[in-house]
Amino acid sequence: MKKIIAKWTILIMVLALTAIPVLAYLNEPTPPNDMFNVTSVSRRPYLAPQYIWAEAGNVSELRINTSTVTRGWQGYYGNITGVIVLDDNLNNTMYAWDLADPEGEIFATRNSSVNWSDNNIICAAISHIQTEETRLNFNGQWGQDVDGINETFSFTTHPAFTVANNTFAADECGFVVSTYVNDTTDSGRHFNETLLWSTSDDGMIYMAFIIQGGYDGFKVGNTAYDFQMLVGEDGHDGDTSPTQYYFWVEIE
Repeated sequence: MKKIIAKWTILIMVLALTAIPVLAYLNEPTPPNDMFNVTSVSRRPYLAPQYIWAEAGNVSELRINTSTVTRGWQGYYGNITGVIVLDDNLNNTMYAWDLADPEGEIFATRNSSVNWSDNNIICAAISHIQTEETRLNFNGQWGQDVDGINETFSFTTHPAFTVANNTFAADECGFVVSTYVNDTTDSGRHFNETLLWSTSDDGMIYMAFIIQGGYDGFKVGNTAYDFQMLVGEDGHDGDTSPTQYYFWVEIE
């Protein structure tokens, strides 16, 4: 079955996300009627400081358990629909087939173009992880980050998949993560994301599987999503500048 690769560009903000719909099929004209919609953006709210009474002469032992927002990651989730079209070079459609519930993969990278040709897309190696961590300012003045890339993508199992004409066997790639379901770790590892590398573009590609039919997402309840994914974003040392990511979707 022929696969379709679609591309979007979006802008990641630290406190807000702005979307500019720029969709194009790889090696085909830009359809004027397709949109990439950001429906909601949220962030953990600021927690007010807690207080403890101090009384002269006392010595008190404190056990503190706290949470802090990551400074290295942006999360995405949602649903995907698509269409297979038979168009001419002016986007006139002779026929179209709706894909209300597709399967495939979604890709995110900071490279504005990607060479999808044979053997150019490979599994990310530790050297690529180190390059990406340097570019995103992980492991700064406080040493090794617990939410670093290889600490986050710490699994090594994934299903078989194909990217354009590049075929990957199950468990071929070594840096994999599975995001949460119902606000906790998912033993079934439904939302699988794998790190790839574009050799000629010298860039990381974050690839998440599209779940046909969807599955319960990270929110508590029964909301089904087709995908969940993480992408690296430098928010270290007070950096609030946005990062532009380009998205492709390959559907069958």
